Amino acid sequence: MKFSKKILGLISILVVMVLCFVGCGKTETGSNEGSVSSDNSVVATINGKEVTREDVGQELVDAQKSVIEQYIYAELQKEFFNKVEVTEQEIDETIEKYKTNVGEDNWDMYLMLYGGGSEEEFRKMLVDEIKLEKSVNEKAEKITIADSDLQAKYDENPNSYNIAVMDVVFLGAEQVDTAKAMYDEGKTIEEISKALNVEISKDEHCYFESDIVWEKPVSSLKVGDMNITTKDSGNYIVGKVVELNTGISNVKVKEDLTQIVKQEKAFEELNKEYQEFLKKSKASIFNEDIQLYVEEEQTPTQP
Repeated sequence: MKFSKKILGLISILVVMVLCFVGCGKTETGSNEGSVSSDNSVVATINGKEVTREDVGQELVDAQKSVIEQYIYAELQKEFFNKVEVTEQEIDETIEKYKTNVGEDNWDMYLMLYGGGSEEEFRKMLVDEIKLEKSVNEKAEKITIADSDLQAKYDENPNSYNIAVMDVVFLGAEQVDTAKAMYDEGKTIEEISKALNVEISKDEHCYFESDIVWEKPVSSLKVGDMNITTKDSGNYIVGKVVELNTGISNVKVKEDLTQIVKQEKAFEELNKEYQEFLKKSKASIFNEDIQLYVEEEQTPTQP
């Protein structure tokens, strides 16, 4: 189990990027008229009453256009990334990353909510994500980052990048009260681990600003200090600080920041290429041309 999410959660960022690519085009047509069929056939019934195309009118046309537009962008994305290959092994590895983050107990529910209902469907969905991730990573490898860029990124929110390396014990809900009592008595991480029969996880990274609520702010700790999560945080952990990493002069912080800034710049480059690709592409809905690119000021940015 990991509880460091600030730097290495690139997969979730890339999922958002995929959504940007699929839906970042702006559709403009010369008219709102037109449909797949212009007859006045029955499209629905309500308690025996027939509803015709004329009854639903423009709403039906708009719905049809929306579905077709989504299909167009999905096909354009496939064309844009058509030279990027994805292997079954890469899909397997990505599935395992998701399972680790979500947890085996929650995996089936995750697939129902976000994975198309089955692992088979989720595997199909992952192809676009992996293609984007590989494209961004390929560009990132070629980018050189100046220390001034790293410092600027760090200064935006230092505690998002400072790291406390900790030896920790992950607790079950039934172990929290015992662990808290031992923690308050000043027991060591080794003593707590032995009493609860839970192994110590070494070198876990905790960012100073995270979604886990600790009893003591991570930024106030020193090497050797003990800390424990609050009971209502939803994450039951007790740990000891073994190393602190702060500032871009620190190797670990600099490595993480370099990865982040490279990924951001790589995505910006790839997004520009995608916009140029859309400008050169052509598509129409109901025989009306649509605009397939977004003006510069509207280009979506990475979160």
